Amino acid sequence: MREAGGDSRRATRDEALFERIADDYIRKDLVASSRFGRQTLQKLPIGPSEDILEIGCGAGFSVRYLEAEYRTFTGIDYSRNLIDYAVSRNCFPGASFIATDLLEFDPTNQFDVIFMIGVLHHMPDMKSAVEACFDLLKPRGRIAFNEPQRANPIIHLLRKLRSRFDGSYSDEQTEVAARELMEVVSMVGFEHVKSFPQGFLSPPFAEVPLRLPWLMTPLSLGCCSFDTYLERLPPWLLKAFAWNTIIVGQKPL
Repeated sequence: MREAGGDSRRATRDEALFERIADDYIRKDLVASSRFGRQTLQKLPIGPSEDILEIGCGAGFSVRYLEAEYRTFTGIDYSRNLIDYAVSRNCFPGASFIATDLLEFDPTNQFDVIFMIGVLHHMPDMKSAVEACFDLLKPRGRIAFNEPQRANPIIHLLRKLRSRFDGSYSDEQTEVAARELMEVVSMVGFEHVKSFPQGFLSPPFAEVPLRLPWLMTPLSLGCCSFDTYLERLPPWLLKAFAWNTIIVGQKPL
């Protein structure tokens, strides 16, 4: 997203980082142990035969994870390197990918579902991003964000340490309390806004491709299965222990 002053410089630095690390970033969806941890789409309000927009689609692997449960799928990302990969490897029937920024995206149609996975916290002005999504949705369309949340101080510390020692990890991002993000989504005009925790053991596998696949792949599968069980429990019970929060809302008729 392009903003003035410091926000513009922050967005430019973040965009340059993802262009530089595109090849390494793609590995997250090619290594089995990471791929299992990244398939969070089943937790989002996505139904069949709908027009779907993913903002920050990266290399387009969501199309594979959705297994063609859509009428059309549009993915946008400001990294041209990632979009080039998506077009060459993941452009299945009904799917298209565009290298563009959210605030510059001007499609001819609106969408039934818009989702972002780990994207909104990179944006300098979250409210403007949510407003843009509101305009891109059909009436009664649904929005979903999967975002890192700061309720757990241990996870917060791990993220800080990673930003210091991992050159491929962007520090142009913020952790957002679920309550704050819900307020922004409600303020823009969405209804039925809810949040629920996501990811207790699986997120490290999703973020870091690991060696020793004979060990890490079954371990990742086990953690993903255990997370699925935990995420069925009442949200208030475990939200402080989750790495991420999912926020959903619906555009009024």
